[in-house]
Amino acid sequence: MNVNKTSENFVVTDIRKVEAGSAIDRIHFLGDSALFVLGDGDLLLQPENGEACKIALFDGALLSSAVSDAALFAGSDSGTVVRWRPGADPETIATDEKLRWIDHVAADDDGSVAWAAGKQVFLRKPGGETRSVDTPSTAGALAFSNSSLGIAHYNGVTLMSRDGGSPKTLAFDGMHTGISFHPDGDFFVTRMRDPVLHGWCLKEGGEHAMEGYAEAVRSVSWVSGGQWLATSGARYLALWPIRQPQNPISNVPILLAGYRAVSTAVACHPHLGVVAVGYADGAVLLVRIEDEAEILIKNPSGAAVVALEWNAFGSQLAIGCNDGSGRAISFA
Repeated sequence: MNVNKTSENFVVTDIRKVEAGSAIDRIHFLGDSALFVLGDGDLLLQPENGEACKIALFDGALLSSAVSDAALFAGSDSGTVVRWRPGADPETIATDEKLRWIDHVAADDDGSVAWAAGKQVFLRKPGGETRSVDTPSTAGALAFSNSSLGIAHYNGVTLMSRDGGSPKTLAFDGMHTGISFHPDGDFFVTRMRDPVLHGWCLKEGGEHAMEGYAEAVRSVSWVSGGQWLATSGARYLALWPIRQPQNPISNVPILLAGYRAVSTAVACHPHLGVVAVGYADGAVLLVRIEDEAEILIKNPSGAAVVALEWNAFGSQLAIGCNDGSGRAISFA
């Protein structure tokens, strides 16, 4: 992998090659260790200093995962939800009565955990109290805001109140496959099976069609401070400006990092106006929004980038591709 070694803000200090042996689906960070979730159901833990190791949490397949409070929460094809920390045994925190697949998991910093099984979604509060809600179809994704749990599904979204209030359903035709809340929680966007995003403003009740993509949007990420929404799905980085509350999402994005291949993954630096953009041919661009400066990273295998993740400090970036190759890069 070739990397331009310096820029005004980034100096590459280490590059750790990852060969997972199976397609990489997602990436999390537990402290300074990158955790690659693999298509065969295993995990690959890559410490910042040390050798990578494979981990199997279940006898069956790991279907879903989320990270919070330095722990991984994972759902299996045998109906169990576990909490795991490196160096410890997995702890089962829930078992579905019907042993259904746990298709989605979400975790929040306050200790709340949610999971989806069939047409039901469960919310477990920090004290252990668990509530459930029925959904019109199987869930497409889960995400927490400061006031609710968002559940994406066929023909809309259900908002499950964290304080025990009645759930609210917002309708929009089509299959919603992802959901992401703005940091202040006042509005959110859903990814759809079609090449479009849909924005929802909770305070004003408005909706926003976000179109113009070459392919279905697989990845979205909020720039630090919430001023921009970065999205994949085109031959560039599409950045939607977040404006005044009554019209939070502009109708026109700005387009940066134009490239010959379609962007397939995005991840915003946690503290700087920098976005990592992955492409279908294995390239990754680090893009500084202020002046559009770029650092190019290339994967010799040419496999599509499917996952990007920064650690909490923004000092490491992990890259995962659909052929099982990847990198964990450290910056000064």
